[in-house]
Amino acid sequence: GLIDVTVRDLGRILAPQLPPDWAEQIKATKVGGATVTRETERGVEFIGICSSREVSDDKTAQMVFQSEGSNDKAADDLSKKYVDELKAKARIVKR
Repeated sequence: GLIDVTVRDLGRILAPQLPPDWAEQIKATKVGGATVTRETERGVEFIGICSSREVSDDKTAQMVFQSEGSNDKAADDLSKKYVDELKAKARIVKR
């Protein structure tokens, strides 16, 4: 039999929130399946995928952009350039 087995409900997790060391395995696993077992500091672990769905909202989009590295210097410079350009072309009328 099994000795000292723990089952935990990890809840719903968005793809950008997946731990980097598990992300590829989880994304490659089909619904109803489980990742291969891994030996970790907590023992032997695997993750079962109960269901999956696509979501789209502002928070998700922000997390995707952050996880894709859009926070690098080039993106920040481009963002600043566009904001400066918008400010220069803006007509602000105080009444």
